[in-house]
Amino acid sequence: MLYLSKHSEVLCIKRIRFADDTPLAVETIFLPTEYKGHIIDKNINCSLHRFIEENFNVQIGHGKQSIEASIASKKDAECLQLKKNAPLLVIKDVLYLTNKRPFVYVTLAYAGDRFKLSSELEKSQNKWHVKYLLNTIYKGNNIKKLFTN
Repeated sequence: MLYLSKHSEVLCIKRIRFADDTPLAVETIFLPTEYKGHIIDKNINCSLHRFIEENFNVQIGHGKQSIEASIASKKDAECLQLKKNAPLLVIKDVLYLTNKRPFVYVTLAYAGDRFKLSSELEKSQNKWHVKYLLNTIYKGNNIKKLFTN
């Protein structure tokens, strides 16, 4: 994903995303180790995209994303307070710099019963465009739009 050599080391960061006190997702971030010093001294308590651009002196140009269904491993189930093999919605991102170099690989494993994925289709000049919306379903309410593509 990051086009590193076979024996390259990467920095792996795991964090749990919460709404109030409820864990919603396990985020795993892979970065080249050359940025380790920037991460160790700081707490990532904001958007990963903003953190990268503000702390690494780089510009994110674009990204590629995949979405798939999966089941919770024992570790993810513990982190998300789920039963092992509970359904997950997994989103995988590769972010590229403006020079087209892949820079960061991220997986987000969302508790499957706490999210709803929907899309809007729009036709423009005989081409279809899709906008995806991922909404949190928490305590029976739709509380937060997480992202729009």
